[in-house]
Amino acid sequence: AAMGSTEHECMLSGAASCAAESTVTGSPTGDEEALLQVSAPSTRASGAAKIVSADSAGTKKREADVCAQITYESKNVLPANAEAAGMQPPMIVGTDENIDPKFKEAGFDFTGIWWMRDNPVPEELVSFATATANSSTFPVLMEWFNSRSRLWSWLDDPIGWLLVKFYSVFEPNDPAYVDFTSSTYGEIQTFLTDFPLIWVDNWPFVYINDDEWLRPSNFKPGSLLPQTNYTLTRIVLGDGSPHPTFWPLFLEHTKTRPWSGEGVLGGKKMISMASDNYCLRLCQILLPCAACLPLC
Repeated sequence: AAMGSTEHECMLSGAASCAAESTVTGSPTGDEEALLQVSAPSTRASGAAKIVSADSAGTKKREADVCAQITYESKNVLPANAEAAGMQPPMIVGTDENIDPKFKEAGFDFTGIWWMRDNPVPEELVSFATATANSSTFPVLMEWFNSRSRLWSWLDDPIGWLLVKFYSVFEPNDPAYVDFTSSTYGEIQTFLTDFPLIWVDNWPFVYINDDEWLRPSNFKPGSLLPQTNYTLTRIVLGDGSPHPTFWPLFLEHTKTRPWSGEGVLGGKKMISMASDNYCLRLCQILLPCAACLPLC
């Protein structure tokens, strides 16, 4: 998925990349320069992913007092930034350890965190952590648990919250499915193909390069929705470090735009599911977290 006004130092090693500086308007200084720095590979990302995605009694106990959703500054999807802010990473980084190895055998690399760049809907980020494949040879069926906690994000705005409440109705372990006929093309399965006034034609996955997939949304004649495209773009690498080109673009995209003064790179706030407690998600559609925790 959010940013507050307080700046956190990013504790990243190494010098800022030339690509980062060239893609962000102005001359970043201070905290902005730190945000653009490229960190050395870190094991923190995979460690955090294992803690959050583990489906164990211990994890459920630790999440007993966690609300259904979390809001956070967008820049904190980078594990190093989350650590500097004193918080658990709000999104799980996909790694070779938490993504089915059959994808890599079939020629895919879905590690890291991906940005739905130019998505007209206020949905921002996705992780493929915990995704499984039925085969390493084609056709390949991806089982993608995008409803689980810390695998998806929305903008922290009224439409974003409306979407969060809508998706709270679905079971956290309900998967999405993508049928890949090759390493460069697939289609997302959807029940909306025959839904009145929506009438989806197809939702393709089209390979552009190792860090970008084109995601058209095609609708049948008579649908009220327009044809749209967005580009699924990797902004965090599988080792938890920022992508040298696309991370700075994401920070600029999520820069706050105040009426006066300078905006904050990565300062817009996002929302992610923080708990897989289905009761809690349903309860918080109408009631605040404090009222729902004792009930769930």
